[in-house]
Amino acid sequence: EIGNPLLEPVEATNLDFGVEWYPGGVSVVSAGIFYKELKNFVVIADVADVIDLTPWVGNTPVDDAEVIQPINGDKAELLGFEAAIVQQFDSGLFVSGNATYVDSEASYPDRDTKTVLPRTPELVVNGAIGWENNTLSLRLAATYRDDALQGFEELDDPDFDVYQDEHLQFDLSAKWNITDELQLSFAAINLTDEPYYNYFGSRQYNAQYEEYGRTFSLGLRYTPY
Repeated sequence: EIGNPLLEPVEATNLDFGVEWYPGGVSVVSAGIFYKELKNFVVIADVADVIDLTPWVGNTPVDDAEVIQPINGDKAELLGFEAAIVQQFDSGLFVSGNATYVDSEASYPDRDTKTVLPRTPELVVNGAIGWENNTLSLRLAATYRDDALQGFEELDDPDFDVYQDEHLQFDLSAKWNITDELQLSFAAINLTDEPYYNYFGSRQYNAQYEEYGRTFSLGLRYTPY
């Protein structure tokens, strides 16, 4: 793995249009559309086949090498849509959700084919439902992220493009104000024990698989007045 002091800064041109509606109370409905043009965006790639290796190995013959380096892409274009809603009822029940859909295309030096923009899932959805008042707060949240291109093991071979698999995660949180000074909190993260999975080209070719399990935390906070 090597750095790249010759990286160019990312340049972006953005056009955004959005509307918001506040129907009353703690509630809002919004929607938007955006277009972005990026130049010199950064991607991680194996550049062993397109750079000079002599600064590292001298004249030693090298049959195969892997050199991971951040490089600049040429150009990328994105067209996206987003929507969100938040609604809280007098009973204390509330729901919220947002979604973003992005269609992207990116080109690179030393590669003939185009891809989606790295680290940009096509679809991201977040939602939550809960109940709260001045004493108690309960929230169940879900997050979904579509597949996303992460980088390139072989810049000139799409079969070795590294993708992060889609991910759906559920989290639970609760807070109880026992008194004005004392608060008890609880959180449960990744309730369904979703793994982290990367693959080469298509899902049957494993690149990275990790399980983190569920995380639980219990806290007590005292704030004197």
